Amino acid sequence: MGDGTHFLILIKTMKFASYQDGSKDGQLVVVSKDLQTAHFASAIAHTLQDVLDDWNFFSPQLQDLYDALNQGRARYAFAFNPSLCQAPLPRAYQRVHARAYQTQRLGHPQGTEASHPELSFGSSTGLLGAHEDVLLPKPGGEWDFEAEIAVITDEVERGVSELEAIQSVRLVMLSNAWTLSTDSTPGLEPMHNMPWSSFGPVALTPDELGQAWRGGRVHLTLETRVNDKRLGLNECGQDMDFHFGQLIAASAAHRALASGTIVSTGAVCNAGVLQGSDWVWPTGVSCLSQKRAIEARTQGQAHTPYLKAGDKVHIELKTKNASALMGAISQFIVGPSEPAVTEPQPGRASV
Repeated sequence: MGDGTHFLILIKTMKFASYQDGSKDGQLVVVSKDLQTAHFASAIAHTLQDVLDDWNFFSPQLQDLYDALNQGRARYAFAFNPSLCQAPLPRAYQRVHARAYQTQRLGHPQGTEASHPELSFGSSTGLLGAHEDVLLPKPGGEWDFEAEIAVITDEVERGVSELEAIQSVRLVMLSNAWTLSTDSTPGLEPMHNMPWSSFGPVALTPDELGQAWRGGRVHLTLETRVNDKRLGLNECGQDMDFHFGQLIAASAAHRALASGTIVSTGAVCNAGVLQGSDWVWPTGVSCLSQKRAIEARTQGQAHTPYLKAGDKVHIELKTKNASALMGAISQFIVGPSEPAVTEPQPGRASV
């Protein structure tokens, strides 16, 4: 599980998005490295799922288009607009939600670490774009989110090794799992307490991350904000107990995974630090339930409220030179009887 694990490196370096075109799967576009321009890929493949189904055939052609776009040679390039994006993969064959960061990170007693990641299957349809309003299905409920990293796989055979599993990773993207807290409604199954997810506007090949992709982990900083107030600034690769090779292999232990399967890490969380007799979390958290658990542990009870209509959640990966990477998730929450938010958004989705 250490960072010294060596994996084979993918050759392709590309960035993709799916533009809204009135269809359920969107129209595939290739996005430049700096996220400033894009080019429709319809002459090669119409959707991202098409590409995933025949990666070896389509990826060389898309690589040529990506290179031309970055070199200013793409004839029909246009300004890239993240607000027009659907999720990179608006419909997935499967979505696996894992717990790659264990609960010990909130200061739970040592010796409780699991030997295998906790996995659950979430909804794989109606996946939301990075700038779509989130329409709550009904008043009330303790709504939360989980800022996480996700990958999209190629076909994965049943019983693959961790090494084989990591080689199946085709694309990396930001993810946000919207959740209904079990505090007020205990016993909810993942199907009901995690009804929908959002994804960053751009999915990229692992090689686009350079040295930040190693050991099956993304070694970058994840910033999370609620209503423009920073909630966390967590290191994704640090304290990640199960790398993506392990998460995918565990998901495929008893069943094959189709190309276009999404596997996410669960809320990114760094370990607490014991200062004297008190625990502190200098990097903050990536979801409200983590913050509430910390408050309950350190202050006797939780004070931070759950999400409500009008709140805004912003999630973004930070690089050392602040260069554009894969865009941000930035969404408003709208109640069932609320009008659209003041900032224009391309659409609204509900469960």
